[in-house]
Amino acid sequence: MDNTQPEPTTAAYDGWRAIVAKYQQPDVRKSTWQIVNSFGGLFLCWVLMYFSLNVSYLLTLLLSIPAAGFAVRIFIIQHDCGHGSF
Repeated sequence: MDNTQPEPTTAAYDGWRAIVAKYQQPDVRKSTWQIVNSFGGLFLCWVLMYFSLNVSYLLTLLLSIPAAGFAVRIFIIQHDCGHGSF
C-alpha cells in the first residue's frame, strides 16, 4: 500500500506567497486600531456588565459573551506580539 502524496508544485507555493505577502509586514495604523477597539470593547462590556447587575443577572450573563470575544481578541494580539508578527 502506497501512502505517499504528490509533492505540491512550485506554482502552488508561489500562488500562496503572493496571497499572504501583504500580511507579512506589520502595519502600525492597523495594529493600533485593533488594540484600541479590542481593549475599548472589553472595557465597555465591563462597564455595561457592572451597571446591568442592578437590572438583571441574565443581562449581565449575556453581556459576558461579547466580553469573552474581546478577551480572546486581546489574547490573539498578545500571542502575535510574542511572535513579532503584530
